[in-house]
Amino acid sequence: MTARQRQIWIAGCALLMAVVLFQLAQIARGAIPAASLGHRDFANLWTGGRLIVEGDWARLYDPAAFTAQQAQWIGSFGHRVFSYPPTAFMLIVPYALLPYGIAFAAWVTATGLFFVAAARPWWPREAGSPWLALLMPAALFNAWLGHFAFVFGGLWLLAFSLLPRRPVIAGLTIGLFAMKPQLAVLIPLVLLLRRDWRAIAAAAVGTGCVVLISVALYGTAPWAEFLTRAAGTQAAFINAHGASFARLSTSAATAIFELGGSATLAFGAQALLALLGVGLVVEAARRRAGLDQLALLAATATFLVLPYALSYDLTAASVGGLGLMVDPAARRTDRALGAIGFVAPQVGVVAALIGAPIMSLMLAGLAIGQFRSAIDRAGSLPPDGVK
Repeated sequence: MTARQRQIWIAGCALLMAVVLFQLAQIARGAIPAASLGHRDFANLWTGGRLIVEGDWARLYDPAAFTAQQAQWIGSFGHRVFSYPPTAFMLIVPYALLPYGIAFAAWVTATGLFFVAAARPWWPREAGSPWLALLMPAALFNAWLGHFAFVFGGLWLLAFSLLPRRPVIAGLTIGLFAMKPQLAVLIPLVLLLRRDWRAIAAAAVGTGCVVLISVALYGTAPWAEFLTRAAGTQAAFINAHGASFARLSTSAATAIFELGGSATLAFGAQALLALLGVGLVVEAARRRAGLDQLALLAATATFLVLPYALSYDLTAASVGGLGLMVDPAARRTDRALGAIGFVAPQVGVVAALIGAPIMSLMLAGLAIGQFRSAIDRAGSLPPDGVK
């Protein structure tokens, strides 16, 4: 890694402090509650876990009741919602059995260790120790807020590293995305393009098993509450109406809404980026890009497709951005696009804070750079396997 690349990394991480200072200013003005400084996403998981243990599905998926219960147990974070399906309960509940502070530390530690282990085969030698995965801009955001991103970024990297040698285990690993299925939206496409039939079958079985286990443990009542309440709540997040979480959005639609654009313009822009992402993945597979390149391209393209996702979800995509940034064989322009994508989880947030929500464009640039690099390298690596 060059000195300039280290400076880009440090600058990208230091920008988290700008967000923290912005929130402190908002707290001082009374615009947001003091409890909202950090750990706010884990607060949702822990509160939800407690309600799951109590079997209180009505309060779990009722935003007003959930907000009131969270304020009573932890403190006020403003309006809050629990939007995760019952398939995620098994992951959440064990931490809800611990005192809040201990649970937060255990959650970030356990999920962070899992992510480092999963990222190790993908980690570019030029970037130094794989432990630095915890200091990527997206990773720092996730650790600060305590969200799921270490888990699902790790599952993405683990599944694709297993795919060449153990396709059935890889497919079962993909089945665990049933806990947050939107993040796996492009995995079926990649498997179909590669004709990985055993992995596809195993993923279907794994998904079904996770759903059936959730029903066996918690019954059908939480599914009824989730399907009738949470789906509409999640859709409403696309147009954030100026809410603070909109600054973290990777979505082109949300960016257009924040700039005052119409729904037609917002969803039109989202559709164009989605077509770009899918098109790049399909063309890279058609040109026989290596699995490592294809998997990391698909990780980035996922966030061009999704109309709602947040910057801390970019953990697996950030590994791809870093790899491109430090790849000595890549074109200079592609390394620059890799650097832009790598710092997007924080730089994009700061840009949105000053009225320029450009994160989706930064990720589009990263995807284009990854595609060109994959095509340049096609045929120079074995078609399967992580380098």
